[in-house]
Amino acid sequence: MVRSESVILSVFGAVIGIVVGTGMGVAFVSALRLTSTSVPVSSLVVFLVPSALLGVIAVSWPARPAANGGPSGHR
Repeated sequence: MVRSESVILSVFGAVIGIVVGTGMGVAFVSALRLTSTSVPVSSLVVFLVPSALLGVIAVSWPARPAANGGPSGHR
């Protein structure tokens, strides 16, 4: 349960970051009146996998002691 929640949250955060970052990048290029805008969709999708893995790692470290008996890790 904890792992699935961490994957969902980390991928959701990555998607929001990708959407906001890409939107701001396109707006910046448009404001500078540059002739072409290229969004590397394949690279954006590739960044979702490490995001999910980092979410699992970030949650697993504090979840293990908590599963053993509370915040201090003692029963």
